[in-house]
Amino acid sequence: MPQPWPCSATAFWQRAFGEDPSAIGKTIDLNTVPFTVIGVTEPTFTRLTPGTPIDFWVPIPQSATLGFNADQSLEDSRNLWLTLVARVKPGVPLAQSEAAMTSLFRNDLLYGGKPALAASDDPRVTLFPAEKALAGIRAGLARPLSLSMAAVLIVLLIMCANLAGLMLVRAITRERELAVRLALGAGRTRVIQQLLTESVLLSFTGAGLGVLFAVWSVRGLLEFVSIAHRSLLEVYVQPDASVLFFTTALALLTGIGFGLAPALRGGRIAVAPRLKASPGSALSTSHAGSRRFGLGGWLVVSQVALSMVVVIAAGLLLRTLEKLRNIDPGFDTRNILLFSLNPELAGYKQQKAREVHDEIERKLAALPGVVSASYSSGAVLDGGLWTTGVRLEGQENEGQHSGGKEENDATETQMLAIGPQYFETMRISILQGRGFRDSDMDSGQPVAVVNRSFVRKFLPLRYPLGSHFEWGGQKYEILGVVADAKYEDLTSDTAPTAYIPLRNGEVTFALRSAISPVGLVPTVRRVVNEVDRNLPIFQVRTQSQTIDRLLFSQRLLARLFSIFGGLALLMACIGLYGLLSYDVARRRTEIGVRTALGAQQSDVLTLIIRQGLLLVFVGLFCGIPQFRATAKLGEFLEARFSQAF
Repeated sequence: MPQPWPCSATAFWQRAFGEDPSAIGKTIDLNTVPFTVIGVTEPTFTRLTPGTPIDFWVPIPQSATLGFNADQSLEDSRNLWLTLVARVKPGVPLAQSEAAMTSLFRNDLLYGGKPALAASDDPRVTLFPAEKALAGIRAGLARPLSLSMAAVLIVLLIMCANLAGLMLVRAITRERELAVRLALGAGRTRVIQQLLTESVLLSFTGAGLGVLFAVWSVRGLLEFVSIAHRSLLEVYVQPDASVLFFTTALALLTGIGFGLAPALRGGRIAVAPRLKASPGSALSTSHAGSRRFGLGGWLVVSQVALSMVVVIAAGLLLRTLEKLRNIDPGFDTRNILLFSLNPELAGYKQQKAREVHDEIERKLAALPGVVSASYSSGAVLDGGLWTTGVRLEGQENEGQHSGGKEENDATETQMLAIGPQYFETMRISILQGRGFRDSDMDSGQPVAVVNRSFVRKFLPLRYPLGSHFEWGGQKYEILGVVADAKYEDLTSDTAPTAYIPLRNGEVTFALRSAISPVGLVPTVRRVVNEVDRNLPIFQVRTQSQTIDRLLFSQRLLARLFSIFGGLALLMACIGLYGLLSYDVARRRTEIGVRTALGAQQSDVLTLIIRQGLLLVFVGLFCGIPQFRATAKLGEFLEARFSQAF
């Protein structure tokens, strides 16, 4: 009899049923178990944790039907794995809610049917707002997007300085027009308002185009994030009232910001001298005596100085990313294809699942182009980590347990369950002894292989081969010692690691190929289907793609800063070009006189280029403090953002 379960958000309903209302009541097989669809969620709701959507909701008591075995621990107060969400009544203080929940929590843990803690442990409940506790993708995107916001502000300042310079040049060329307006009775305030209106209108036009570009660029950003998270993100990215209000306010401020100086200058024009001058004299008399460093020149200098900050930051980030990619992980990351499957979810028992692992491994190893194949309980450098406490032979039991990190735990060890030929497939050197054989996998004897860091930390004065450590109620014999290899991420120091035989559960296969591993994906799917068509394959990727996903935050920052740095540099070049064009037009009479007196074209060209280079070098000199600040930023980025967010 199919069990009831609510169907997913609209995304799955659209994909699987084409928005057919008759989907309600239909039966779907999930892990070979039939379930009945009883509902479809609203389109705007994907899940409590923002970002990654949920396709199905199943009542917790039915999770065992899917093979998760979660309901077996629901009555055990020592298993704290559920995320509880509550809506607080209006007007109820948060402290009062925390106190009430803490009282219930303490009574159950300390005085329930199976007391899990002592009173000295002081168990308590702390309530957090849902948007803080269930951060989702916000946790990984907050820092890079915050830093990119700083780059956006710098680019905005450069743009304002750029437009201020261009508007200043335009105001100078319109001096006679403005003088005529003033002579005909227009007030100076009215002229200033006109010039500010023009600049604000220009700013609003750019803001409107920016909103359209933002919608397109955010979709591209979401695609980049989706690739890093292995699933399509469902995030609401359409501009809403708050975004439009922020854009409008920012457009107004920037329009006034870059238009204020030209407007004030236009309102201070001397009417009589300007009207007495000939129509073409505006260009020849403006800024007399200040050819080199008028307001426009200083605006260009500021643009160069600010653009260098973003460009240098982008270079430092790219250098950091390159250093991270060049870190030696302790194994060869090239030409490795990874994919995961779990035979137990398809109804296989533990022993049969072990046979399925071996059969798939043998068929994969026999494929043309495959050098070797193996499997493990998880992929390395994938952001996951299994740590536990082990008791070495001759040590007293210190109450260590499996399942998580414990501070000040002298024997805390990383664990990874693997299959035969794993070290050969990953190309991790065996320093002493040997790796696992098929007989080790079938015998059921507790054996292990440890890395060099394990020996250095726990067995510095003992011969490692034949030594034992206890974990999970069994005594494991060490068969070999292998070289250190990175496990959780690239930046962490190599920690003691123990490898044990994998005999059941979810597995991640690793294939080392002599060709591009991506080309093996169709063949791998065919091989798995030959073994059992009901075996689901998921998380198909290469080891290189896994590392790129691990470095997602660093790659995102480097990409954004490269774009903003290029944009800032382009704006500085446009500002310099505009100022030099104006300067050439203003000095047209002077250049003509120089040419008439015998100056060569190269001399005139040198004169103009020297003026531009002088502005650039002054901008670089003024940016020296900013260079130092950017260098410190680079040190901070290498020290902090080289870590996985």
